[in-house]
Amino acid sequence: MRQVASERRRFGYRRIHVMLDRQGIVMNLKKLRRLYREEKLAVRKRGGRKRALGTRRPIALPSRANERWSLDFVSDAFTDGRRFRVLAIVSIGVVTGPHIGLQKEPLLLVASGQRA
Repeated sequence: MRQVASERRRFGYRRIHVMLDRQGIVMNLKKLRRLYREEKLAVRKRGGRKRALGTRRPIALPSRANERWSLDFVSDAFTDGRRFRVLAIVSIGVVTGPHIGLQKEPLLLVASGQRA
């Protein structure tokens, strides 16, 4: 059991039980679990997520139109229950009022608006 656990570090007592069964070593699962704990064996923890170090630079505001775009899927339903999804694309740097346009194939919502 100790040899299998050292070879397969991510195997717990249940998978070690299957491996020992395949090798012809028949043992009760409860007994194997007790021996696993007595040997102080445990599944090795994986490393955590690596995070960026230092401070982040703030995102610069766009200075002109068409410099930065945002997009999002929006969904809603008609009164008769049919659902529809729309891809909303917004130009961030535009200072004019909002404009919304629709196309049929595929259904596409194009909107540009004033930055708050």
